[in-house]
Amino acid sequence: MFAKAKAYYKEHFIKNLISSVGRISRKEMQEREFLLTLTFVGLYIVIVALLSLTTFLFGKDTNNGTYALAWIMAAIAIVIPVLTMWSILVRRLHDLGYSGWYILLGFLVLLLGIIGSLGILIIPLASTFIFFYIELMPSIAEKNKYGVPPVINENDWLDNEENRTFRRFKQYLFSGEWKNDYLTFKGRLTCREFFFLAYGFLAFQSILTIISTFIMFVSALLNGFERIEWLEVLLGLVNLIYIIFLYPVNVRRNHDFGNSWIWTLLILIPGVNIWYLLRQFCFTGDLEENKYGEPRTWVDENGVLRNNDY
Repeated sequence: MFAKAKAYYKEHFIKNLISSVGRISRKEMQEREFLLTLTFVGLYIVIVALLSLTTFLFGKDTNNGTYALAWIMAAIAIVIPVLTMWSILVRRLHDLGYSGWYILLGFLVLLLGIIGSLGILIIPLASTFIFFYIELMPSIAEKNKYGVPPVINENDWLDNEENRTFRRFKQYLFSGEWKNDYLTFKGRLTCREFFFLAYGFLAFQSILTIISTFIMFVSALLNGFERIEWLEVLLGLVNLIYIIFLYPVNVRRNHDFGNSWIWTLLILIPGVNIWYLLRQFCFTGDLEENKYGEPRTWVDENGVLRNNDY
């Protein structure tokens, strides 16, 4: 198991760690983001341990190698995530047919939004839409100037252009189609399906949170910074609904590994919950039928997405 995890980490994180050449898919972006989080947490734990050790051994004396090593690792813990996220975003933009230099434009707009009062609502909303666009939009199927497509075939909900319209969203919302995704414990979900169901609801929740926060801020200014209790309660309910609706999704994702609902409790254990999320979003489940049903889709050794429904 350790050898498999080591090979996975090397393939999906160490390889092309700070490269800005080529393209990466939605799935690889998600994998690299989670592995970056794991790496950062690991470095943070080591840094704290080293600083605690040197304080225990030498008191406040900073003239020792252990203390210096801790600060070297702290510098690495800052530089590596910045360079890695730059690499991830650039290659993901390449996958969508955009230049990586758009990232600098995004930082400039964000900075202007922070400085200008008009950016209080517009910038967070725009940033949210851009973030989910980069995370969720399918790869350009053909070769572009940045390289060949990172995956051979995909069949996610957003891969169908008809689903990327406001009309289709209204149909999904008001016809009750969403109940089959969020209110059932039967069956299994692949990592791709889990990814889209989790992010779909997260996008909805994020937009509501930003709007609610803006209303609270403006009302506080107009009312002398008095608390708006009903809005705080509404915001809390939105977050509670998010947790409730994603619970069945989490359960069905565990079914894909042959595990019961009890595995969802791993999300509550610090440290373990990072591995759990990586598993939920990125790992392939059982390729054979288990007690929860047959596998729906999986990627074979050639990178081709197979689907039992077709």
